[in-house]
Amino acid sequence: MSRRAYVEARYSDAYEISADDLEALSASAGRLRAIVEAACREHLDHLTARADQA
Repeated sequence: MSRRAYVEARYSDAYEISADDLEALSASAGRLRAIVEAACREHLDHLTARADQA
């Protein structure tokens, strides 16, 4: 859905998105953000632990 939204929004002056689709995209973006944040925090914790051992 997000790929279609991007392509249609970029190439069409008449593109519209429904509130339901926008809500679904927002939820997906929120889940992705949470996953990335967790992965980054885990990596930073690992680096901090290694630095503390050095």
